[in-house]
This record gives sequence, C-alpha cells and structure tokens, in this order.
Amino acid sequence: MKRSLIFTTSLSALLIGGVASAQDIATLDEIVIGAGENKDVSDTAQGVTVLGQEEIDQEQSTTVGEIVDNSPGVQTTGSDNVLGQSFNIRGIGTNTNAAESQILINVDGTQKYYEQYRLGSFFSDPEMLKRAEILRGPASSTLYGSGATGGVINLETKDASDFLGESDNFIKGKVRYDSNTEGLTYSTIFAKRAGNAEMLLNLNYRDFGDLEYANGEPLEGSAFEATSGLAKLNYTLSDDSQIELSYSRFFTEGEAQLYDQITFNPDFGYIDRKVIDETYALQYENAFSGNDLLNLKVALTHSNTENEQTNATSPFWSDTVYAYTSTNLDINNVSQFSTGFAEHYLTTGIDLSYRERIADSETGGLGYHPEGTEKRIGIYAQDEIHLTDKLLIIPGLRLDYFEQEAADSVSAQTRDEGELAFSPKIAALYDITDNVGVFGSLAKTERLPTIDELFSERFGLIPNLDLHKETSINYEFGITAKFDNLLQTGDALRFKLTGFKNNIEDKIEAGTIGVDTVSYVNIGEAEYQGFEVESNYSTDFVYANLGFSKAEAINSATGDLLDSSPADNLSLTIGMKLPQYDLQVAWNFNHYAETEYADGTVYDAYGVHGLDIAWLPDEGALQGLEFRVGIDNILDTDYQNSLSEVNGTGRNVKFTIGKSIAW
Repeated sequence: MKRSLIFTTSLSALLIGGVASAQDIATLDEIVIGAGENKDVSDTAQGVTVLGQEEIDQEQSTTVGEIVDNSPGVQTTGSDNVLGQSFNIRGIGTNTNAAESQILINVDGTQKYYEQYRLGSFFSDPEMLKRAEILRGPASSTLYGSGATGGVINLETKDASDFLGESDNFIKGKVRYDSNTEGLTYSTIFAKRAGNAEMLLNLNYRDFGDLEYANGEPLEGSAFEATSGLAKLNYTLSDDSQIELSYSRFFTEGEAQLYDQITFNPDFGYIDRKVIDETYALQYENAFSGNDLLNLKVALTHSNTENEQTNATSPFWSDTVYAYTSTNLDINNVSQFSTGFAEHYLTTGIDLSYRERIADSETGGLGYHPEGTEKRIGIYAQDEIHLTDKLLIIPGLRLDYFEQEAADSVSAQTRDEGELAFSPKIAALYDITDNVGVFGSLAKTERLPTIDELFSERFGLIPNLDLHKETSINYEFGITAKFDNLLQTGDALRFKLTGFKNNIEDKIEAGTIGVDTVSYVNIGEAEYQGFEVESNYSTDFVYANLGFSKAEAINSATGDLLDSSPADNLSLTIGMKLPQYDLQVAWNFNHYAETEYADGTVYDAYGVHGLDIAWLPDEGALQGLEFRVGIDNILDTDYQNSLSEVNGTGRNVKFTIGKSIAW
C-alpha cells in the first residue's frame, strides 16, 4: 500500500507538512469541482485531493485503490486484489455495509455502483485514467447526489487531446513487469485528429499470478487475467460547443477462484468467475459565448457491472449472474451574473436515474441478494457568491425523490410510496491576507436505504421495510495558505489543514443473527471526527511532501471505536528532478499507527517504504522513450492494515518500458 500523493518540499516544508503532486503541483492548484468557477484546491471550502496523469503514471498501479489510497482521509478496504477492493473516506465505508451508497464513484460522469457478498465494489484499470478527484465529506451531495456521507471519487479517462499537441497522430506502447506476482501488463494508446474530430483508442492486458505476502507465502486464488479498453470520440461543433462519446470496458475471468476475494477464506469454496464492467457516456457542452447566463452541459450515461459465477465447489452457491445497471441523465447550467454587490456563479440542474439490481440464478430468487429497481429524480442548485475580493460564500440545495421496488423474485413487499432526501449546505472562504485564508462549512444529507438493505433476507433474517433514512450533519473548518517565491525565485508552498465532525443519525447496520429478527436495523447515532493536513513545497529541482490524516468513527452510545475507523496515517515523499538527465527520483514512506477496536482486536503500527525512478527523454533520438523502475515495500515489511482482511503485499519491483511517436 503506497502513498497517496507525491509531495514537494525542502527542510522548511517538512516542518509544515502536506500533500501534493510533485512535478506540477496539481494537487493544490487548479481543479474544477463539478460546476461553477475554476478554482485551486487551496481555494476550496472542502477537503479535496486531485491526482493527475503524472501521479498515476509514476504509481505504476494495478488497481484504482493504489492511486487514491492514502490520500488524506482515504484508504481502501478489503484486500489488495483487483476483485477485493472498496473505499473508506474519513472512517465511512466497509466491505459489508453499503459503502457503495455512502461514497459515490463516478467515471466520466457515470455513477458506478456494485454490491455483492465477499467481493469488492469497483472494478477498472488505472491505465485508462488520467485524473482522479477525491471530494471528502457530505458537502459533495449537493451536486452529485444525496447520501454521499463519505464523499465522492471522480475518475476521468484519457482524451486524444492529452497526447496530440500540434500533431495529428500519436501512438504509444508500453510493457510492465511486476516481480511479486510475476505479472505482465501490456498497454497501447492510439490518438488521431481529423478535422474537427479527435479519436482515442486504449487497449490493455494484464496477466498476474498470486500475490505474495512478505513471508513469501502466496495469497492463493488472487491470480487474474484482465483485458480493458477505452474508445473515445470528441467532436467540435463550434468554438463554443462540443460533443463527446466514450465507451470503456474492464473484463477479467478465472477458473477455480476463491469465492471470497475479501478474506480469501477457503471455507466459502471455489468458483469460476467472469467480471465485466462497462461505462457508456454521451456528453454535450455549449459555453454560449456572449451570454454569461448560459453554460450548458448535458450527460447521458449508462453503467453495467456484472459477475457471472459457475461451477461452485460449495453447496451454498449456485450458477448465478449478479449485476447492477444504471442509466442517468444530468442536465446542468452555470450562470454568471452580478447583483450589484456580488458576483455569482449559479449552478442549477436536474438529475434522472434508473438503477436495477439483478441476481439471475438457476435456483430462482436469492434472498441474500434481492433483485429490485430504484428510480430517482433530483433537482439541485448551488451559488458561488463573491461578496468581495476576499469573501466567498457557497449556499447549495438538493432534493431527491426515490422510488424503490422489489422484483417478483423477492418475497418482501414494495414500499407503498416514494421517499425524499434533502441535502442543503452553506460554505464560506475568507482570505485574511493575500496568502492566508480560513474556511468552514455546514452540510446535511440524507441517505435512503439501498435495495439490499430494504429487501435482504440474510441467513433467515427477514426484510425490514420500516428502515429509516440516515441523516448526516457535517461541520468542516480549516486554514489554507499559499506562497510563491518564498525561499527562492520560482518556488511555491501550499498548505491546507481541514478539520471535520460528522454526526450520523439512524445509522443503518446489518442485523445480528440471534439478536435481531430483521436483516438491517437503524442502530442510533455515530460520530466521525478528525483532521487532515495537505501541503507541498516545490522548486525546479527538489520536492517533498509530508501529509497526515486522523479520522475516528465512534459509536455515540458506547463511545467505542467502530471497525470502519482507519489508522492514523503519516506520509512523506522526498524527490529530485534532474532535467539535464531527463531523470526523476522519489522516495516515499507511509506510517500507520497502532489501532485497537471495541472487540479488543489490535492492529500493530507499521511503516512501508517505496522508491520510484523515471527516465523520460524529451529530445533527440530517444525522445518519446519511457523507462520506470518502482519498488513497493522495499524492506519487505510484514503488516496488516486495520481496514484490510488479509496481510499486505510483500516487496514488489516494477519495471515499465514504453515508446511513443507523434507525427
């Protein structure tokens, strides 16, 4: 498990701490948060992390979890395997409690969702991605959907324009070897410009053996083969408008895989498995030059995630196709106008979605994976109000109407009427000086029970149609600072400290066998609190980062630490850029504190070191060559993260060689 960000600093910056991208300071510089005005991360009234293409390339990752893992307040849960990962933000999210609805994941604006027993919740390949934005806390619910109590992860796939520059054609191929799994990755990108059209095709193939622990023992059943691809067309209609059509697909299959990809417990038997994840997106944008009241975006998206399982060795499982499909239409507009005393960036929109949960089994309906549908209509508005050059206020409001219906295969009755979810917020940012500002926010969101929580018949427990919606009230506050030319000409320092407290009432949890009669219950109240540090200092030649995050999830009634509480995390990266040799070198270190939960389980503290070296010639006969060496867990440390069900991966040496040509 590697660092979340590549930070930059000299010794003075190490004393301050932080998190950011090294080469271009992408993490605390420009970001577009959904809508409104473009702004720096350091100028947002919310905890935000941005990871760009350089960060993703340097990571040489196999899973998306390796990209976002250890961003302040963010960790993966489950296992390191490609089929065993889910996400945790600020102590919200486990593999067993509807984290998929508490943390919203979008790919090119397409909302992804998947829940299945003993399997992860998100499947994709990092080779298709160029950018990740992690928006922490429920304030993101206003624009992205009610119930995002943990936050939102926005992933953006590559575009042809990222590679073409002034050329009309671009091609790149690369190969990567991983020593731990004796794994191979092959990737090809082709981009072309023809008139007003830009096209991109990206194809990837991975063949990995079983992961190995630090003691050399294999994590049996974790081997996989996967193919993925991305096709995208961007067409410019006019100077103001464009249309984008994209399709991405991830596919993996294996024979005699362990059914349990979370704990790798052989008691659940073995299975033949095919996992497919598809994302379709059609997007239209028109800036309407000369009319500040119109800046229109329309997105029609469809997601299909399914897992086909056959030939189970355990009598518990039958041949079944588990799937989620989701279709969304989002229409929003940004209006820029003045009211005399203030400048406004007003975002308004409507969001329609239809989701279906499927369990097509040879034995009929599955009570532990109930089928059903969910319809949602959402309307939202957010106004970024610049009262002065120093004061920004952002009120927002969202209202979602839900209808959830069980399929005929489910014995439970459908709820008689729909439900409403309300998500208001108010945020403010005040610049005390040109370099230092303070911010704060108050946000509320309501999370409706999922189809699984409403209609599940787990292990003889009956459905609970009287489940109440969760209510989250989050307070956030912090300080932000940015300095240029601080110690020398051309250097830059960014710093952000964010504190939060999130109270969730009527929290939904799985019922306890032998104690409860229903599958899911409202257990009362939980508190989530902590803080995050994010900053970077950079010069032309050296960089370093020091980041810290602390988040506690507490049962309000007992004061006990919930098992979704992550360990305190300290991360440090120090690097050097040698442009005369086209060379970049970075050392990183992650430390996780000892963690003890209410049941007495203790996870020991540990630290993991990593090294990344990149040689990227940008001129001469070797121009376009890419050579990378990375070492994860240099000391082969044996450890287990508190949010993981198995030990971490042992030492892994990665080699990447690639070549690109543009003409």
